[in-house]
Amino acid sequence: MELTKEEKERVYSIKHLFQERRQKAKPKFTFKDIAKPAAKKGQRRNLWNQNNEYSIAKLFRNNRNSYSTEKVREYSYSMHNKFNTTRSEYKIYGDVDIFHVQNVVEELTK
Repeated sequence: MELTKEEKERVYSIKHLFQERRQKAKPKFTFKDIAKPAAKKGQRRNLWNQNNEYSIAKLFRNNRNSYSTEKVREYSYSMHNKFNTTRSEYKIYGDVDIFHVQNVVEELTK
């Protein structure tokens, strides 16, 4: 495979060593261009922080039975008459505090 004249010149030439180096162009932006997105991000962060504030008072509720359970679906599985099982899906509506989740699960499994 032979190189063309242009390729030989590019490979074997030292012209590229004597060329002036170009200075990198400085980015053309102002502080105003930086400040606008930074302000928007700060506002979004403040909104996000406001939405994720929880208080301990929500954990302790007087009304323990303020929830209801509803059966959504029920599937029956029978593989070649080996397994006769059913699978059920439930939805829980209402408020369940963290200390009574176990009671709700026990109610569903009965």
